[in-house]
Amino acid sequence: MAVIYMKKLEEEPESFQKEFTKLTKGINLEVQKWINELINPDMTVLETGCGTGNFAIQIAKKSKRKLILAGIIQDEVYFKEKVKPYLNDDISFIGSANPEKRNKLLGNALALLHPINFAEPFGLSVVESFACGTPVIAFNKGSMPEIISNGENGFLVSSTEEAVSAVINIADINRSFCRQDAEKRFSSQRMVKDYIKAYKMILENKK
Repeated sequence: MAVIYMKKLEEEPESFQKEFTKLTKGINLEVQKWINELINPDMTVLETGCGTGNFAIQIAKKSKRKLILAGIIQDEVYFKEKVKPYLNDDISFIGSANPEKRNKLLGNALALLHPINFAEPFGLSVVESFACGTPVIAFNKGSMPEIISNGENGFLVSSTEEAVSAVINIADINRSFCRQDAEKRFSSQRMVKDYIKAYKMILENKK
């Protein structure tokens, strides 16, 4: 029965008490390393998969930064028409990156570009970026306002032009804070504690 309530809680959090509405996923922070080294000031990185590579390309070109596109091609037509023609020495596609390679890419990047075009329910790559000490620039959709504190661990934007401005001002973000925020809000330990608390409250309410 508790499992049924937990599923309903995740799908319809507004139907429960406020204590239940802040359950978010957690990640293993021992896997996502914080690379506190010299950051390449000319580089940004994007994990693809949402059909937004062209947005990232526009942002990188207009802000005069190099761009690495990493991830799985989910839409071959989109990639062929909107991404591949723009690949060059400054804009590269490296395909899928394993955890070690992804951590290095994120940790040494100026920022993670996350120009989503749909209401993303969570944003795992955003949290992984924070864990590596890297701020995120994301379109203000879906769960992004809950994950990104505008001006603190990244920037929420509504257009390519705003994203370009955010790239220019990304040095204002404290990378140490990004890591600390991930430790505080998105650790697997925090997630387990919150779910145990929710289970206990559900079981007590059913007595």
